[in-house]
Order: sequence, then C-alpha cells, then structure tokens
Amino acid sequence: LISESLGFVTMRDIYGTVQVVVQRNELGQDPEIDYAFTQLKNLPIDSLVQVHGRVRARPSKDVKGDRPADAVEVVLTRLAILNQALPLPFNPNLEDEALVPSKGPDDKSSRRNLPNEMVRLRHRHLDLRRSQLQSNLRTRSNVSHAIRNHLWSNGFIDIETPLLFKSTPEGAREFLVPTRFSCPSSSSSSSSLTAETPSGGNELGRVMCYALPQSPQQFKQMLMAAGYDRYYQIARCFRDEDLRADRQPEFTQIDLEMSFVSAEDVQKVIEDLMVSVWREAKGVELATPFPRISYKDAISRYGSDKPDT
Repeated sequence: LISESLGFVTMRDIYGTVQVVVQRNELGQDPEIDYAFTQLKNLPIDSLVQVHGRVRARPSKDVKGDRPADAVEVVLTRLAILNQALPLPFNPNLEDEALVPSKGPDDKSSRRNLPNEMVRLRHRHLDLRRSQLQSNLRTRSNVSHAIRNHLWSNGFIDIETPLLFKSTPEGAREFLVPTRFSCPSSSSSSSSLTAETPSGGNELGRVMCYALPQSPQQFKQMLMAAGYDRYYQIARCFRDEDLRADRQPEFTQIDLEMSFVSAEDVQKVIEDLMVSVWREAKGVELATPFPRISYKDAISRYGSDKPDT
C-alpha cells in the first residue's frame, strides 16, 4: 500500500499475475474499500483471496510485459479473504534462474534464495507453485497431447493394459503388491505370485502377490494375435533396481506396436512422431530425414547400439 487512499497488490494464479488497484473514493467512504485496506496491510504472502472489480487498461508507459494481462489492471470494489496463509518456509515466487550476474566463481551471493531440495520436497505444494515447475508440467501435458493426436491420426488405437499382473522373468526385480489372499505354507505350489510372510505374520504362511509390470510389452503378443495391428499407450513402468542416470523406480514410456511392417516403416512412424511433437509442444521444426546409422557401424565405431545416449 502506498498511502491511506491508494495501493497496488499483485495477484497470482497458475495462469500468471495481474495488478490490483485499491483506491478510496474521493466522494465518500466505502465500507468495502475500507475493509480491503485494513486487511491488505497485514495479509501474509500467498494468502488466498477473491477480488471483485473493474478491469481497465493500464497506461502504456506502465506496461512492462507482452502478456494480455500485463496491459490491464483490476480496480478493486470488493475483497474476500478465503484463507490466510501461515508463514511460509520459503518463498516460491522467487526467480527460478539459478544464477544472476556474479562477481566471480566464488561469489555465493549470486545464488537464488531457495532452500535445498529436501526442504522443497517436504513442502512440495509450495515448490509446485514455482513458474519453472509449472512450465515443466505444462510442457509434459503438451507433449502427451501431441503424441495422442499424431498417433490417432495415423490409425493407432490407445489401449490401456493392467498394472496388476503376474510375475515374469525379466532383467530387473519387480515391485510386489501383497493381496489379502494366502496359501497354506505346506502348499507345493511354485507360483511366482507368492511371498514369504515375516515371522509373526499371517498363519497361513505365504501371501499371494501381484507384480507391477516392468514394461507394457508383456501384453503385446496377446494384442497382436488378437488383430490389433497398430496400438500404443503412454504407460507407467516399475523396476525395483538401483538408480542410474537414465533410470528410476517408476517412469513413463511410449509403448508402440505394429504388425506386418518393416524396419523402415517403424523408423518413419517414429520420425514423423518426433517432428509432430516438437512442432506442437515447442514450436520447433526438426529437419528430416534424421541421420541414421546401422547397428553394425554403431557397434564397430562406438561399441554400443545407442551411442547418442
């Protein structure tokens, strides 16, 4: 607040910010405006409020951004405090850039004033208010939308496969989901869907378990044999293994299957998909055709079939 008769407040939501003008009427007192001035003087940051007012254009000299909301402001007529915030453990509205101009490599004052990752994870609802994370989630949503649109236009069916499945021998350990069903400890069953109960547990001995799928490819043979020659899914995968640079316990992948096609057909579909995703999600045009290298050349030159990763 600038004075007893004029104030400016910045309101923010997931779509951006807008300036709210609080101004007393020169012709007389207004109880709603008086209430707003009283409340806004000590209102904590990130409190939840509802504002009613009149939208007007800002003077051109005061417009500092290129968003539509930057060119307007709201003249407050009524304020409602929906939820007053407690003191925040950190301010999520700080700039997300890791560095500002510094005096040298040892100048720690140039670091952003954000707490460490453990504090931000403990207060994840605050961390997700940061513009960088909001942008990440919007980009991911745009990518998923572009993938579905492109594959649908090319005749692919979106099929969802089960998450609770039987255990299958693959490269990584599986996450097991215990059920309320058990089998007698004397049973001679060798089913991989059972797990030993700890001492003092269920008297029946072995608890039957589901396994979370390591990849949805476990279902592809059934779907291909059923005649679904083009299907895909954006699927969650679970692998109980040590962390690596390109792997975590759960992740999302595009599972795309086709019948009666050549290697060139698959490469063309993936190439067109990547071009479409980058165009729709980021506005970037990729040059085609993509450079290609044979498996033999990759192994002989780099010793790996994925040298680019």
